[in-house]
Amino acid sequence: MPVRIANQEISALIDTGSSINVMSSQLFNSIPDSMKSEFSATSDKITLANNQTVQIYGTAKVKITVPQGKHWIHVYILAQTSHPLILGTHYLYSKNIVLDFSDCCCIKSKQFKVLTQSPASLPPNSEVLIWGHVNGKVQYGMQGICTSKISKDRGVIISKAVVTVNREKQVPIKILNFTNETVHLNKGQILAELEPFSKDHVCMPLSENNDTHFVQNIQLSTEPVIKDTEIDSKFISYFNIPEYLTEVQKSTLIEFLHSNKELFVTEGKP
Repeated sequence: MPVRIANQEISALIDTGSSINVMSSQLFNSIPDSMKSEFSATSDKITLANNQTVQIYGTAKVKITVPQGKHWIHVYILAQTSHPLILGTHYLYSKNIVLDFSDCCCIKSKQFKVLTQSPASLPPNSEVLIWGHVNGKVQYGMQGICTSKISKDRGVIISKAVVTVNREKQVPIKILNFTNETVHLNKGQILAELEPFSKDHVCMPLSENNDTHFVQNIQLSTEPVIKDTEIDSKFISYFNIPEYLTEVQKSTLIEFLHSNKELFVTEGKP
């Protein structure tokens, strides 16, 4: 689903198995202060489809623009996510957003050229991973299939792979030099072609049991927070947390200090 935050075009993941909205810390830190508010550190956790619990850095409200209008949404911020922005069912219900599965893709099926960002030298009989620049108007977080557009006569093979476009409009490219000589690639050389996912693509679950299907299924954890892991506000008050840090960085620093509180001299531990 196309989403705009300030001047960033983002391809958000609509996850009908998730009850909440999730945002990566990288995306959150890149958003201007005028487009976000009410950040608060939290000790909540979320539970993934495999029952693994993940610590949340914090929560906040972010202003987004979608085809249905402009909305303030509540997001849970994680260090790493599969997509920069995942929209859950609560948001869809609250804004009366209807998913039309007869046209499963919000992005037109268009192929994008992937170019070398800078000159590269591939050692003989080696396999390397480089960043390729996606040429054209492509959205951050968009996923698709990368296929080789470079001739094997050059002595290289590019792996076909599913990739996600990052904030710098880059995708990882895996290249094999199967010759006994160094292969040189020029800046701006076409390496591959990126085709965004559409309704013509089907992702099959990697399971021995073909009857089993999986969803992201992100839910708030109902497990109570253990007393020992709660943040001691009096202990943290002994430190001056730098104001130039982002809210996520402040939360990370506070958690680090608190986890090592036994190393410090305090009133309760002279």
